[in-house]
Amino acid sequence: MDYKLGGTIRGARTVECLGNFVFEDLSENLRAVVIVNTYRRSGYWTVTETGKKDELVGIIYEPKEKIDEEICLKKYFKKNPIEV
Repeated sequence: MDYKLGGTIRGARTVECLGNFVFEDLSENLRAVVIVNTYRRSGYWTVTETGKKDELVGIIYEPKEKIDEEICLKKYFKKNPIEV
């Protein structure tokens, strides 16, 4: 997750979140991905804008392989699962 700070010199102070979240339900073997801030601006001569700055988009799905609890804990907490 990245943050963009606006209004530091003039205007309203804003904090804009950019990126996504991944949630894993180990008991039900489900995974969810939530995308924050779907706004995109592209083009040089003609500017095209899509999405919104205050929108959340996501999907919940069941992975093909079972989520391993030990690998999941090591991946997100960077510690031995016994320590958590």
